[in-house]
Amino acid sequence: MKLLLLALMLCSSLSSASDLEDVKNAQGISEYLRFDEQVEVKKLGVLKNKYIAYNYTSIWGQAKRASIRLIILNKHYQMLGMYDITEWATSIEESCVVFPFDTEIGNKICLIDNNLPRTIWLDGLNSELFK
Repeated sequence: MKLLLLALMLCSSLSSASDLEDVKNAQGISEYLRFDEQVEVKKLGVLKNKYIAYNYTSIWGQAKRASIRLIILNKHYQMLGMYDITEWATSIEESCVVFPFDTEIGNKICLIDNNLPRTIWLDGLNSELFK
């Protein structure tokens, strides 16, 4: 999977300059995010007219490791947090971000009372919202 991501990043332009700049210049952006030539950022959409979701991948190191995140900003472009994910989200349906996994192993991140969940179950793994 990581090789596929690397090939896509090297051979195509998945991100727009404005998506990358929106995330890079967000208030309170995480020190854990890299913004070099091996980074792809793609706006997924808006949840409940409140949260802006971005897919993010950074390829780093000699082994070409991938860091894949779902980054969440508010509508004022302030970073609220991110989730460590294994594949990019594919869509937004109502108050959920949808991923290409089977339902049984977790395929959505859904708002709880219109707020981001602290802990998620996705692709068979638990993940925490972090900055």
